[in-house]
Amino acid sequence: MKSYPLYNLIAEKGFDKYQSGLISRFIAYKLTYKLVYSNSGDEPVMNLYFESDSQEGFVFASASGNCRMEVTDKVHNNIVFEHVSKLLTEDDFFQTYPELVIFMRENSLL
Repeated sequence: MKSYPLYNLIAEKGFDKYQSGLISRFIAYKLTYKLVYSNSGDEPVMNLYFESDSQEGFVFASASGNCRMEVTDKVHNNIVFEHVSKLLTEDDFFQTYPELVIFMRENSLL
């Protein structure tokens, strides 16, 4: 049997309970934000999409713990941040995905 350390967070949509606070924070950071749950093959996944005036970013996380984050510069259309990891717990997710938000906030064109 496969191990799904992020199953509750993704398949059971446990991440939903954080949305109102996160949306308020991201608005303050001048980031638009969208959360999408889906399946990749037979595995539940969650995608977080972020956009600022100068960048687009996404966080992809699967129930099994695969995580990929990327930020693209909209002006030059090149990847300016990339991170791939295997998450073993929900705490790992909550420590990892803010790296993308912090990068976008600190590297946004003013």
